[in-house]
Amino acid sequence: MKIHPENIRKILVRTPNWLGDAVMALPAVAALEKAYPKASLTLLAHCRVAGLYGLEKRRGKVIAYDPQGIHRGVKGTGRIVRELRERHYDLAVILPHSFSSAWMVFLARAKHRVGYIGEGRGRLLTIRVRLRKDHRQRHLSEGYLDLIRALGIGYVAVVPKVVLSPDIKKEGERFLRERGVLPGMKLIGFGPGATYGEAKRWDESRFGELGSRLAGEGFGVLLFGVREEHELCEDIRKRVGKGAVNLSGETDLRRLAGVLSQCVAFISNDTGLMHLAAALGLPVVALFGSTSPEWTRPLGRAKVIYKRPYCSPCFARTCPDGSRRCWKAIGVDEVLASVKGFLS
Repeated sequence: MKIHPENIRKILVRTPNWLGDAVMALPAVAALEKAYPKASLTLLAHCRVAGLYGLEKRRGKVIAYDPQGIHRGVKGTGRIVRELRERHYDLAVILPHSFSSAWMVFLARAKHRVGYIGEGRGRLLTIRVRLRKDHRQRHLSEGYLDLIRALGIGYVAVVPKVVLSPDIKKEGERFLRERGVLPGMKLIGFGPGATYGEAKRWDESRFGELGSRLAGEGFGVLLFGVREEHELCEDIRKRVGKGAVNLSGETDLRRLAGVLSQCVAFISNDTGLMHLAAALGLPVVALFGSTSPEWTRPLGRAKVIYKRPYCSPCFARTCPDGSRRCWKAIGVDEVLASVKGFLS
């Protein structure tokens, strides 16, 4: 359905809830900004990812909300819906597949509402898009761009990109100095966790061995993760020894981006951190086991290591038979060689 740009003055985008998905949605947001240059753009984002859209200067506005109502100072769903309704949006693009995301936009009474059908959402949408059967064999960023195509918008596929201001980079440098990291040290970031479950994680013992070998060659190792991954990161830090710093749970998105910008490379499981590092332009070595790089590989300067045993991708939270064969097939030597390939 082609909607003439002159008829669109206010656009609402309901963004994905998870960091990696939110990064992969950046090309879709950019396509909307280009297609409707005179329209104001509002990004409605879960409070855990809203900071991503504030890393760069944007033409529109970012509204953070908290569906659980547990974060102090962040508005809940009911209040947000009332505010959105008063704005009278001409177009709303719903990127998540959940019923709740479509329901919020329906209650906001946007005139045109585009999203994927399923989850009982069909009646809540005015422009309905059917999810392709092979959607997990295509990159997720393409899935988001399919919703933009449904508006009759042509686009050039782009790699998600985040350009930080000098101030954010300086904040990251200052934070590391406060943690005892010497200026000019060659830093490599590790993303050893995975919120979804342990089936997405390379063994911590191998992360530890890799970090120890890198530290022995003069690199500093920064361990990133959420607060719940502190013990995991601390275990790896102890295995690495001198030269490793555990930053899990210590950085909001702004500080996280600033600190990542000080790294020369990033090594990670399939996580949101992996996608953010790639969007910042870092060389990324991405380790895949239970999930599919066809669907969620990092875009940009990335090397994917994936052995694809017969049982992968299973998309399970824990290994169904306990063998972890997809991870045992990835050795430290191969990951180390991939990092050095970037750095050379």
